[in-house]
Amino acid sequence: MSAKDTSISAKKKEQIQAIEATDDQLTIRACLSFFTRSELIREAARLYIQRQSQWNDLFPLGDMAVQKQHLNEHDVAAEVKAVRESKSTLS
Repeated sequence: MSAKDTSISAKKKEQIQAIEATDDQLTIRACLSFFTRSELIREAARLYIQRQSQWNDLFPLGDMAVQKQHLNEHDVAAEVKAVRESKSTLS
């Protein structure tokens, strides 16, 4: 083990292992889906951008609903609580 290896923190080692594991998973997924790694990354990026765009379109709609119905933070919290309670009684 070199001096460089001993200076790497445990956290950095965990990060490196996670990256290597992700890289291995990417290679496996690419093989299983008959895509090249580049195609798989490109598709993942496309889906990510599409989802981000959908969220960016959704937030203004929420803001408009809040203004139209004159809702406040308390109203939203109360509604979330009510929905969660109704789901817990169904279980």
